[in-house]
Amino acid sequence: MQKKWYLQSDMLIAFSALITSTVAVIVAIYSAHIDREYARASVWPSVLFTRSYNEGEYSFVAMNQGNGPAIIHYVKLAVNDTLVYEWQDVFELAGLPSARFTQSHLGSGIIRPGQQINAITIHDATLLPKFLKLKLGAQMCFCSLYGDCWVSDGFRVPQEVAACIIEDEERFLQ
Repeated sequence: MQKKWYLQSDMLIAFSALITSTVAVIVAIYSAHIDREYARASVWPSVLFTRSYNEGEYSFVAMNQGNGPAIIHYVKLAVNDTLVYEWQDVFELAGLPSARFTQSHLGSGIIRPGQQINAITIHDATLLPKFLKLKLGAQMCFCSLYGDCWVSDGFRVPQEVAACIIEDEERFLQ
């Protein structure tokens, strides 16, 4: 009596090879997926805002605590819930006289991992008590090298977004 075709030894070997090949392809695809996720995580930026002040100075700082560069697409800045477009607007809205300050451009560019940008440093100690009472809020949208984007209010964990989109009249220019 002859064995059925699928029970013959050469067919069993062929089926075993097919199953082994299929499993190897699935493992390779999964491994490639894991490698890509690892590569994305290895360049993940995380931008936070911090405020620093001492007896004579106040600084508003953006810092990248992530593993990769943060490509900044926009920043929104508000004082007492009113959007501002440059640092001089902050003083005007707060009713403060113009002060001696140092600023760095924050509205676009790249922040390297571990880098911090002093967006503004006020060197006038007489203004600090009033300035510290301001409700200064910021929002930044930044992306990684892979195009993954996040919005950060600077104090909570950044939230992932599909893209950094903003109306021009909301954009902080400095």
